[in-house]
Amino acid sequence: MKIYEEKDMEKKKERDTDKQEKLLDAIGKIDEDLIADAVLDKGQKKRNSWIPWGIAVAACLALVIFVGAKFILKDAWEDGAESLPTENIAAGEHRPDQTTPGSALPEAGTEERTITERETLESSEDVGQEPEEEWEILEPDSPEDLPLLAVGEFLNEGMGYEGFMAHDIQELTDANPWREDMNLPALPVYENALTYDDHYWKASGADFEAMKEFLFTVADRLGLDRETLTIGDNTPDEEEQEIIREKLDGEITEGYFEPTAVTAEADGIQIEVDQQMRTYIYFEPNVLLPKQYHFTYESTYEELASVADYLQDQYSTLIHMEKPQVEIGYGDYTYAGEQNFHHLAFFDMAGGSVERILHYNFNRIEFNCSEDGKLSSIWISQTNFSRKVGNYPIISAEEAKGLLLNGNYLTSVPYEAPGEEYIRKVELVYRNGIYEKYYMPYYRFYIELPEEKREHGLKSYGAYYVPAVKGEYLSDMPTWDGRFN
Repeated sequence: MKIYEEKDMEKKKERDTDKQEKLLDAIGKIDEDLIADAVLDKGQKKRNSWIPWGIAVAACLALVIFVGAKFILKDAWEDGAESLPTENIAAGEHRPDQTTPGSALPEAGTEERTITERETLESSEDVGQEPEEEWEILEPDSPEDLPLLAVGEFLNEGMGYEGFMAHDIQELTDANPWREDMNLPALPVYENALTYDDHYWKASGADFEAMKEFLFTVADRLGLDRETLTIGDNTPDEEEQEIIREKLDGEITEGYFEPTAVTAEADGIQIEVDQQMRTYIYFEPNVLLPKQYHFTYESTYEELASVADYLQDQYSTLIHMEKPQVEIGYGDYTYAGEQNFHHLAFFDMAGGSVERILHYNFNRIEFNCSEDGKLSSIWISQTNFSRKVGNYPIISAEEAKGLLLNGNYLTSVPYEAPGEEYIRKVELVYRNGIYEKYYMPYYRFYIELPEEKREHGLKSYGAYYVPAVKGEYLSDMPTWDGRFN
């Protein structure tokens, strides 16, 4: 079980009305009865949900597909989509091959088969096998061109701490393309295009024209006719605004009700693009997959690998990757001792090592299942890299371990790092939360938590982050002080 809410698969099932409930609940001034009055009946469809800047995309991922770091918008619609098997498709349900106006119409399957991370790891471990590519060498910029970076204080945007449960760290799966033997001298750092007020409530810098343009691009890739789309945004209507004012005793700041997303709707498909350029596609009713595919939270690794092949084939126009790499995760366990592979992801393995790392960390497309095994939604993430700060020199994983043991780390885990003997894994990642001032690389250490031993022989592993950028370029090296960072 992943304790960190950002990866909590149950949060994937929260929809438009749940977002408003989370907003009101988060204020801390409203009891459950008032919340029940403030939101629409959950059984009623709500076209334009709204939630303010600070809460809008703290959603958690269940099945994630990562697109390239510089998401290339290809306009060409490829012909030749072939029909899917018609067996087990109930009347009135969406299926990827429906050709009615506005329905999802994926392109024909590609010849290249999806690569799973398990296959990637196995091939890289073959004795005597040379890497398929040479590592990309990115040289640091001149020191005078590199401003000091402030280490962000936000680690997670949800409740709980970032942790996994497993019998052994090897059970946890991912497809991170970073490898310690890359010996990368530098990595790029970007500034978040959005800036927030002192309360992290209202953001500025959103490009609504770009949001709308990408909304249409996604609609095109789904085979939707632009003329049939109902276009809007997520501004609350007058009735909703009045309800919120009453619940907050009139304490509404300027700009509180300004839109945070643009929306489109057609034939049971809803598309929303928010200020972070994250796109959410919902199907109502959900898409029924052919009966040979098992796409649920209880699916095995092998079952999800099969589903990944199917989804790549049927939605390749939407995925649009040169070299798709699937990631199936995470292999963590529930408190009942059941292993979960509730994360299915693609990212683009095209390009050099630095480009792949950026692909993996930033731009994603995610396919989510419903409890009954149908495709419920697709989420696309593409990060705005318009504000590059520079290429910063980075330290090695071994140097980062020294800083970790010295207490120089960020974590949402409520325990001090227990010592070197408990370190089980390290990987390089970028922190890409919506409140990060800078998108910069970190070493993430997975540490066994002796305080959190579980039943069924399970162990808990917490995540601890050490900045990968050399310390002389940081204005505030983090130091753990016994509190959540």
